[in-house]
Amino acid sequence: MKPDEVCDNYADRGVRLSIAMLDETMILVEGDRTSLEFLAALIGAQACFDKDCGFSIDPNGAGSAFFVEGSKLGLYIHLTGRGSDIDPMGCPSVVVGYPSCCR
Repeated sequence: MKPDEVCDNYADRGVRLSIAMLDETMILVEGDRTSLEFLAALIGAQACFDKDCGFSIDPNGAGSAFFVEGSKLGLYIHLTGRGSDIDPMGCPSVVVGYPSCCR
């Protein structure tokens, strides 16, 4: 499943994420069960998506419906490649050695 499809599937399910800095070294991600399931599915979909190495949701842009009101931090999910599987920009050119969900 593509990351956009995960967003489409959860669009009407009441997802409300909150992402905040707890301190200089710790990030807090909060949400109810559905919200955290959405985030897990979104990360999994990006891990298996070989057409683009990055996906983001932003409380002030695309994906804003998935955040609680007043959120200031968004999320950028970046898939890094493995050895020769990455191009100069760091994006996978071929997905090799990933779990069966990615094939």
